Amino acid sequence: MAKIIRRCLKNMWVLACLAILIGPGPQLIAREGGSEHKMVRDVVQNPYKNYPEEFTGRGVLEALNSKIVVISDSEYSLDSNVSFHLPGRDHASPSAFEKGQAVAFIVNEEGQIISIWTLNQMEDLMPK
Repeated sequence: MAKIIRRCLKNMWVLACLAILIGPGPQLIAREGGSEHKMVRDVVQNPYKNYPEEFTGRGVLEALNSKIVVISDSEYSLDSNVSFHLPGRDHASPSAFEKGQAVAFIVNEEGQIISIWTLNQMEDLMPK
């Protein structure tokens, strides 16, 4: 019987430690009427939440390979560490980009593209 009581006390101790580690997060979310998927909802409301405020340029993607990209009849070389981004995702595969897609981009001092970002429409994120 003493063995069972010790085991129960040990289990209660473990549960108490877990409750302390988890903290008030889930309770606060429930109390505020929030959701664990708040980021997803924010991205739906603002698909460009993770995008920079300014781009070097924008246009229609015409061609893309490992060394160059053609955007609206202009050819650019790609930096060796070029990054690709989609709404709601910080990093994407180049294969997620399709010909005819509206994109925005940032170039470095050498004129090489260092990041490419998809746009739902060309007018999105235009400077005001």
